[in-house]
Amino acid sequence: MEEASAKGRQSDFLEPTRCISRLIIIPLRFGYIDFANVEQAGQAIEGMNQQVYEGRRLTVQYSLKKDPQQPKQTGAVKAEPSKTLFIGNMSFEMSDKDLNELFRDVHNVIDVRVAIDRKSGQPRGFAHADFIDVRSAEKAFEQLKGKEVYGRRLRVDYSVPSSQVKRPSQAPTRGMGS
Repeated sequence: MEEASAKGRQSDFLEPTRCISRLIIIPLRFGYIDFANVEQAGQAIEGMNQQVYEGRRLTVQYSLKKDPQQPKQTGAVKAEPSKTLFIGNMSFEMSDKDLNELFRDVHNVIDVRVAIDRKSGQPRGFAHADFIDVRSAEKAFEQLKGKEVYGRRLRVDYSVPSSQVKRPSQAPTRGMGS
């Protein structure tokens, strides 16, 4: 019942003046809609937030537009060159063929590992590429930085060896013998 009423109200609120990003349906199931004014956006949030639509509960909220000229502020320290590259911001639409084409002109690659979500089996949007030496990774870094695949600019950086990654200490476990 709640789902049917949400479908009926969607046309009242979801009339965008322009779409600022294509609606990605699988696997993330999110999208952005740019409204003519803040009042329309507020009405959409008020009327659609937490409603059930096509069997899924919607979360409707404001989003700030990103300034493409402003660099991303992550607070991360740039990694020193290593034999492994991190390739991020990969499109979820990338296939093995696309990945092979991306690395066609890159030399001395040992392995490329695409991160896969354990629950869904879908790619997580990043990969690690191992090279025979640091010099080969540096050349690949120069070749890959700034490349665009499916309209997404790849983010390339050197991977920090797992021994140098600071992880929060694990909480003590409860059970027999602890």
